[in-house]
Amino acid sequence: MELNLKLEKEELLKQVKEYDERITELINEQNELSKIRYNGFVKYYQSLKPVIDYMKANHYYFSHENVKVISKRGPIIGKGEYGNTIYCLDFPIVTEVKLGSDNEGKKEHLERFLQHSDFDFAMNGLIAVKDVYKNTERDSIENIENLKKQIGKYGFSVK
Repeated sequence: MELNLKLEKEELLKQVKEYDERITELINEQNELSKIRYNGFVKYYQSLKPVIDYMKANHYYFSHENVKVISKRGPIIGKGEYGNTIYCLDFPIVTEVKLGSDNEGKKEHLERFLQHSDFDFAMNGLIAVKDVYKNTERDSIENIENLKKQIGKYGFSVK
């Protein structure tokens, strides 16, 4: 019986070691994938940074298709569980904004925020910025074309 218990203990220790190695392997893979996702988000943000800076400088509002509020602080990349807070990005910091109040909530680094938030929601916040840019560009081109037509129609000259 004692020999049998010793074998069971050795087998159990072997299984624990294998389990530990497997968990470590999985955690490392998860961390690596999280870094790739974060770096992709940052790269996408950086491609939109000139637009975001323009929107802030010209007092545009940032919106998100999944919330009914707008913000001047920056892209909306998260929302609170009860709908009374949003999270705005002022790279690399994410600020909790309590709705109906001028008080800011907690601030958190973007990388940490993305680890526990809805990543699709955050990406849609950046995509909304791109949509504003595309819509503004389209509207500006339309306005220019209309102005040219009106100038031509009435024979005005452009200097």
